[in-house]
Amino acid sequence: VKIDNTALQIEEGQEISLTPFIDKNILLDLSFEHGFFDTYSVFFHYLRKALNILPIFVMLFMIFYSYILWAKYGKDPKGPFVTQYNPPRKITAAFAKYLLNKNMPFDYSYFSLTLISLYLKGYIEISDYHGKICVKSLKGSSSAGLYEEDKLIYERLFAYSSAIILDTANASYIGDAISALFHKMENKKHEFFDHNSWYAFAPCMFLLISFLLVFPLEGTWQILAVVCFTISLIAFIFFIILIKNISPELLEIYNEIMGFKQYMEIAESGRAKFSNPFDKERLFCDNLDYAYAFGIGPKILKMFSKKIDPYILMGINRIYRDETVLILSALMEPLNL
Repeated sequence: VKIDNTALQIEEGQEISLTPFIDKNILLDLSFEHGFFDTYSVFFHYLRKALNILPIFVMLFMIFYSYILWAKYGKDPKGPFVTQYNPPRKITAAFAKYLLNKNMPFDYSYFSLTLISLYLKGYIEISDYHGKICVKSLKGSSSAGLYEEDKLIYERLFAYSSAIILDTANASYIGDAISALFHKMENKKHEFFDHNSWYAFAPCMFLLISFLLVFPLEGTWQILAVVCFTISLIAFIFFIILIKNISPELLEIYNEIMGFKQYMEIAESGRAKFSNPFDKERLFCDNLDYAYAFGIGPKILKMFSKKIDPYILMGINRIYRDETVLILSALMEPLNL
């Protein structure tokens, strides 16, 4: 210790009061044979206190960040949409209906809608055969010009015969076609709605931090950290469920579907109500199958399904409820009873 450049010799363990020298220049020269001088003890003291309330800030930030992401990417577009006068290319009426009703269970109407689309395009003929529906191919084995769902049903139904009656005798063929239709649309739907799940990466990191903060704390602060982690976990689960919306890559296609739906509701709804898809004179609005897909016009899809064997309809309901059951077993089970 130097006071005004005068050195004071201090023994190890000796205490000295610097109060008498408060108005003088004091210089401390500290040296250690081993160890070091901790100049950050005060900083770590306050850091330790801040660590106690850090779980609260992590929880609030995660909830706020997740809400911002959900508000921006987790909701379907509400419009306004640019009016489209033609259906989107390579989007069938059945799949357009499936996208707009993604939260509704799969039913027979998608198969009925596909048959109506094929009929309107001139690929099949639909007639009554002893009170049952008979579907006949008009293009042979050629499905050129058809898009995915329409093409799939056409090829499956007429793989072994140019005509098929929609009854239990042909349950295996019908079931195979409808099961393939369901799985194809499900896979395509995931392309539209599941691509945004990567947005969960940042919230997942916040959740991990919230979990790790539980261990260094003690007592009441640790209980508080557990509560914050639980709330963060619940928020993360809801975020994962709700973030599945339209992928940015296919947002344009969805907007085209909604724009075309907007046009059909405004310009074609009147004619759709008086249209009959089986009218030989074809005096009905264009794209009638899309009108039915959008819920415009009479409930012809329900009327169409009433002509189908009820045993087949019971089996089709099983496709949506239990995808692991073989479709043939699902269709034929009512008969075995």
